[in-house]
Amino acid sequence: MDDYSKIHYGDQLANFEDTQKSLLQFYEETVKRLFINLPEGASVLDLGAGSCLLGLALRKFPKMSYQAVEPDEYFYASAKSRGLNVYKNDALTFLSSLESETIDCVFCKDLIEHLSLDDFTTLVIEINRVLKPGGIWVSHQPNPDSPWFSGVFFSDLTHVTAYSSRLLDKYLRQKNFKDFYAHEDFLAPGTRYRYIRKVLWLVVKQIYKLAIIAEPCPPVTVFSRNYFFVVKK
Repeated sequence: MDDYSKIHYGDQLANFEDTQKSLLQFYEETVKRLFINLPEGASVLDLGAGSCLLGLALRKFPKMSYQAVEPDEYFYASAKSRGLNVYKNDALTFLSSLESETIDCVFCKDLIEHLSLDDFTTLVIEINRVLKPGGIWVSHQPNPDSPWFSGVFFSDLTHVTAYSSRLLDKYLRQKNFKDFYAHEDFLAPGTRYRYIRKVLWLVVKQIYKLAIIAEPCPPVTVFSRNYFFVVKK
C-alpha cells in the first residue's frame, strides 16, 4: 500500500474489528436487495475488492460462490488472512484470463471512478464477455446528480471521472447490456439513529425533487452521494 493509500484507507484496516459490523450490514443489505434473483450456486466476482467485505457478507448466503481480485498487497493480505478466495491482480488483467460466459454476477464497489476512459471501455467489454447470458453487473460509484457529489468525488486524489445513471444507461445499452436500473445508497437497518436518518432523507429527497421543477433538466430520481446500478447481459 502506498503512502496515500495508507492515509486514505489505513484507518479502516487498522480498526477493522470496530468498523466491520456496520460495513458488513451495508454489504448484507446490498446482497439482499440486489443479488436476490441470482441462481443457486451463482458465481460472484468482486473486482477491486479492497478488504473483501462482500465475501464476508456472502458467508450468510451459502448458495453463492465468491472470488475476488485486489491489486493492493495490504488489502490482499488482509482478505487472505480471513480465509477469503482472493487473487492479487488488477481487474482488467484478471478478466482477460477468464473464459467467456462463466460468471453469474460481477460486483464493483467504488472502482469505475478510478479508471481512465480507455480502461473503463475495456472493463465494460470484458465484463460483458465473461458474464453468462442473463448475468448481472452490480456497481457502486459517486453520483454526479447528487447535491453532495463534490464532497465525495473530490475527497480522493485517485478519482478520475464520474458517470451519471442516464449516461451509463445509454452507453451500456450500446455495449449489449439491458435492463439498466439505478438505486440510491442503502442505509442498513439497525439503530434508532439510522431510522431517523432514513426519515429525514425521505423529506430531503422530496425537497430536491421540487427544486428540479425550477431548473428544467432531465429527470433525476437518485440523489444519494453514491449510487448503485444493476445491468443485465
